[in-house]
Amino acid sequence: MKHVNFVLWSIAFITAFTGTRHVKAEPYCGVYSVFGAAKALGCAANIDLDSIVNEEFVTSKAGSTTSDLVRAAEFLGMDATPLSLMGITSLKAVQGPLVLHCSPRGFPGSYQHWMLFLGVDEQGNAQVVDGGGGVVSCSIEQVLARWDGHAIALHVKGAKPTTFLASEVAAALLTVAGVAGAAALFSGLASVWGSYRYIAQVLLAVVFSAVVGNCWVGNGYSAVAESIDIALDRTPIPEIETAELKRLLGERVTLIDCRYRDDYDLGHIDNALSVPVDAGMGTFFELVEGIKRGNTIVIYCQSEHCGFSKYSAAMFAEQGFRDILIFRPGYVGWIESHQKQP
Repeated sequence: MKHVNFVLWSIAFITAFTGTRHVKAEPYCGVYSVFGAAKALGCAANIDLDSIVNEEFVTSKAGSTTSDLVRAAEFLGMDATPLSLMGITSLKAVQGPLVLHCSPRGFPGSYQHWMLFLGVDEQGNAQVVDGGGGVVSCSIEQVLARWDGHAIALHVKGAKPTTFLASEVAAALLTVAGVAGAAALFSGLASVWGSYRYIAQVLLAVVFSAVVGNCWVGNGYSAVAESIDIALDRTPIPEIETAELKRLLGERVTLIDCRYRDDYDLGHIDNALSVPVDAGMGTFFELVEGIKRGNTIVIYCQSEHCGFSKYSAAMFAEQGFRDILIFRPGYVGWIESHQKQP
């Protein structure tokens, strides 16, 4: 309950911070996350965000390194502890904000992004701040699908931090110890009853499989892996050409431009909504909130060679949209088709 109270308390502070400020995820996602954690912990009361949005704490065009963010945390009155080899059990055990190293939405496997994790609520959902839009609730599996297991734990300077060996490492050590003990036991039995050596080997394999299959995480590795597969669903989305798009356009069709917002502002297909592929979770949820789930969603990006549409389609499917199409020629193809008309 103490952990849940911290989550609720943090949400109030972070929402006040992010709800009134437009933020762009890259390359400042790391310092935004650290500043949000400082607000959640009651630090940096008299320090402005702009004081850490500079080259001292954002040392490359790609964003901040771990050491950059540790220094930013110290500047804001916090202590920071880099952690690795973490997983779902660790996330549920931590009682304080974490800055997670993860991939941006729409770019799985490209770990060049930071996201603020505030904990798990009573329903078991993760509370995160990812770019603009404030605190959002999502499944733990959605976080795991983007996270590489590296994080920075933040706490008030001088306060005793939550100390723990990453649960996954502890589980691994227990597994090794258990298997070693079982091996010794069964080997001893087998030496006495040589005829049972084969049975001992089979039993050892069963024990090892059970441990590995169920002890890595609280709900069992296989269940979590299956949920991550759903979060990363890449089921092929039907693609359409220009003629079919012209036929479909109407009241029950919502056209989505998933390119960067700057590209959308330079030109887009009439009546298309801008839902950038690089939008943070909160921003994405806000942008799609008013779209009817029963509408046909047609997504396009720059051209037929652009892969953004597929990732955006997966995001929409994740939010319960079922009738999704990709306009393969993209904005370039649409413009070219109109230029060819007499």
